[in-house]
Amino acid sequence: MWIALLAFGVSFGQVITNYAFTASSGTFTPITGGTAVATNTSVADFLGDTKTSTAIPIGFTFYYMGVPYTQLVAMSDGYISFNLSATSSLTNNLATSAATQRPLLAPLWDDLDGASGTGAANYITEGAAGSRVFTIEWLNWQWNYGATGATISFQIKLYETTGKIEFIYTPAGGAINSASASIGITGIPTGSENYLSLDGSGASPAVSSTTETTTIAVLPAAGQIYAFTPPATIPTAPTNLTFTNVGTSKMTLNWTDSPDETFYIISNSLDGITYTPVTNLPANAVSYQANGLTPSTLYYWKVNSTVESGLLSADLTGSQSTLAQVPLHGIYSINNLFPTTAVLLHDGTDNFNNFTDAINYLNDNGISASVTFAVAADQTFAEECPAITASGTSVNKITFIKAGAGANPIISPTGTTATGEAGIAIVGGDYITFNAIDIAIATGSNVEYGYYIANA
Repeated sequence: MWIALLAFGVSFGQVITNYAFTASSGTFTPITGGTAVATNTSVADFLGDTKTSTAIPIGFTFYYMGVPYTQLVAMSDGYISFNLSATSSLTNNLATSAATQRPLLAPLWDDLDGASGTGAANYITEGAAGSRVFTIEWLNWQWNYGATGATISFQIKLYETTGKIEFIYTPAGGAINSASASIGITGIPTGSENYLSLDGSGASPAVSSTTETTTIAVLPAAGQIYAFTPPATIPTAPTNLTFTNVGTSKMTLNWTDSPDETFYIISNSLDGITYTPVTNLPANAVSYQANGLTPSTLYYWKVNSTVESGLLSADLTGSQSTLAQVPLHGIYSINNLFPTTAVLLHDGTDNFNNFTDAINYLNDNGISASVTFAVAADQTFAEECPAITASGTSVNKITFIKAGAGANPIISPTGTTATGEAGIAIVGGDYITFNAIDIAIATGSNVEYGYYIANA
């Protein structure tokens, strides 16, 4: 079983130039028996200038740029957005429109409204499951809003089977007034290669992903169709799924790359039947680090390569259990002259080579009695320590303390570009002591705190 999530994830690797553009001649057929498009106020309000509809159900899961959508919003200014936060804008801009507008499909983006008395906007989903078609239309619209009478009617069609998008037009008899439109489609990111823009509204316009045309001012012919079709070939499946770095709450998935994917979808399951998407990964990814898992639990995994239309490769499957928790108790050394003990005996002889290994084990397994980490004197640990999220209690405390004669051990982080970094961060933990452990922050580094303590 496959469960698709609404507007899943971020856009990874999807390429809008993979959509093939074609222009053809057909027939504009007005919707009959559809549902009227409405704003939060009313159906009539949508006919006004620069209006936004309520969320409209597509009637099936439509994949656009590899992302599954089940709803959209329509704009009286001649476009729709899969971003349900979008609001209508009279300023047509496929290249750099705000992130809240994108991704969008624009059959005629300009300052439009519905003609008084004859204007209407409707939508309908038709066909059998698996081959349904969603249609939304702007019937008898004024181009622009100051035109006298109806100027144009146009539709968007979304095809379930193929992911194809069609724009269909017919003149409505009235004259154009101060037109300056864009026709095309966009991805989520902005800028070049993230949109397709037509350079006109004739029988065979050119399409560009680097130059937007915002001045279209000629009526398309009756029955003019512009289509954008994603790749129709099912991608090759990845191979050789293996698991490494297995812990109580984590594991790393590894595979051999598919030669022709646009991106990957990673899914998991607790029963091997019902899978839920976890994340998208870009093309050429060969591993995924899974965190936040439950100890002593068998996870079933599925890796699929896919393309913009949502066509999935054959499943690459495998399963792996997380480790059981073995809580810390007693004394452990932290000494960078010796490796981290492969299998802890919890008898006072175990060593961690660095603070990172010790803290990761502490966070993953917790404690069952008081724990002391004896840190070798005269040593420097150049590392970016993970935050301590485990906690002690008033009875069972966690202590990091210098061991042996000599200078205090030093943690020396260099930092990254992130903010709020620290030599040691304690997030949500309690009854934790650091005794004679120094933090040395290098001049010019990005580390802002020595010790940082915060609520979870």
